[in-house]
Amino acid sequence: MTKAELVYIALGLMFVFPGLMALWVGVRGSRWFFDSRSYNFLAKRLGWIGARITMVIVGLVLLAAAVLVIVDPMGIMKGA
Repeated sequence: MTKAELVYIALGLMFVFPGLMALWVGVRGSRWFFDSRSYNFLAKRLGWIGARITMVIVGLVLLAAAVLVIVDPMGIMKGA
């Protein structure tokens, strides 16, 4: 395995783990997440349902980015 492949694996994981967490928080509606200082503004500004929908969208976008890294549609890994 080359260094470039390891970088792509690490990059994919950097999108997968936060994406899964955001998706889980949005679907489950975890109070511990939305009550924290960092994300309390989402629930205050968008309401409870809006904050959950936002987190689901963020999670899906991050997972889509991970899929793009894995699929490599531009063929970047072929040159490495």
